[in-house]
Amino acid sequence: MNKLFKEVSKYLPENVQFKGLYLQSYPVYIKSPIYISKKSENFPDTVKIRHYISINNEDDITILGIEIFVYLQIYHDYIDQFVFVSKCDTVGLSKINFKVGLVVEKIVEFITKYDLTKYNIKQKGKNEEEHHQKDNQNSEAVFLINKFLEKLQDSKFKIPYYSHSDNHVESSKFLRALPSTQNIKVCLFTKAAPQYIFPNSAKNPHKHIINGQQLLKWWIPVINNVTSQWPIHKLIIPGSDEISTKKFIEAFPSWSIGHIFKPQGPAVYSIALFPDDPKGRFLEHLIVENRFSTVNVDQFYEELGYRQEFRLGDLVGLIGCEIKGVAIVSENTQDEIEEPIPRLSVYQYKQFINLVKSEDYHIEQDIKNLVSTKIPAFMEKNSINFEYISITGKMPKINQPTNISGKSTPQIINTLTVKRKANDLTGLVKKKKQSK
Repeated sequence: MNKLFKEVSKYLPENVQFKGLYLQSYPVYIKSPIYISKKSENFPDTVKIRHYISINNEDDITILGIEIFVYLQIYHDYIDQFVFVSKCDTVGLSKINFKVGLVVEKIVEFITKYDLTKYNIKQKGKNEEEHHQKDNQNSEAVFLINKFLEKLQDSKFKIPYYSHSDNHVESSKFLRALPSTQNIKVCLFTKAAPQYIFPNSAKNPHKHIINGQQLLKWWIPVINNVTSQWPIHKLIIPGSDEISTKKFIEAFPSWSIGHIFKPQGPAVYSIALFPDDPKGRFLEHLIVENRFSTVNVDQFYEELGYRQEFRLGDLVGLIGCEIKGVAIVSENTQDEIEEPIPRLSVYQYKQFINLVKSEDYHIEQDIKNLVSTKIPAFMEKNSINFEYISITGKMPKINQPTNISGKSTPQIINTLTVKRKANDLTGLVKKKKQSK
């Protein structure tokens, strides 16, 4: 079994069957999420890998999905790895019989501990960039040819003459040598939305609707458990005062108000921007106003709180955690044999995500058709060796935890979607006590 789902199975109900799906995109060279001048003496190459994981029940109904982007800034002697939790969503068509928070925790933890050498990052070159970044039919044709050549190296392939080759050994010469250590940063922002991945799933009866405050309270313990041994845990709530922000992290001694980006210098050269990032519009505004060279990071976050989308919209939390000096290769995984993870080109990955988002998740038959027919057909069309991973739950009912903290938790903990709600300026809504 895939190592990820082997770990996830410990938090699924005992003897209940599930189907796991885990896809990666091939690593591609991109522009850095943090603007770095090419005149810089220490200019890194940046690589991006996309991860998509979903869990379906044995009736081919999707239960949850999560999309995570990994950015690797490769310097000469170390790597800065940004693990950005892009989207996480539940379908809610049927009642969830496990704690979503625990499963999501294990998925994020798996990505943060992933052996970077297994990404098989190729050396940077003009031809390599063109091959990965052109989203057209020609590049896809080349990709499919290369996939076919990879299959020829498989001893199980049906053409033994062509299979007998040492080209796969030679290909390792084109892989990029990585430094031995990395700094890992987990980043995410919690923002209200009816659904993140699964259209119309908000209409489903078992999908609870919560606001931005509840969503932030859900995510903090999840990320805290993933990074429990890390020294740096930061939270910023734009538009909220210090006292109100502290209430969200008072149960977590290692957390403090702030950010994980370097405080020196202009914000535009220090803060990472990710897809759909609410900070992006303000950074663009600074450039238009020609203030990008004068506004530092602390001033940036202070002014961010005065933006209309943060003052009048639902609460948004910006979470950042960091650990430095981590070994690239995990000692626990070097000798383990794992099932290969299906890999897609960026073009194919985007097509796949569009396929997932094209269904109506309020209609049961649409979900079943997607899981049982459309996804396998997509993989076959693109010559991707694919099958769902069979997962058998291992958590006995008597030992199932109530929640991450060990306290009893209402069913709302399984919720990943939120309902838009006006936000008070302090970030807290105080309810009036009922008279007895």
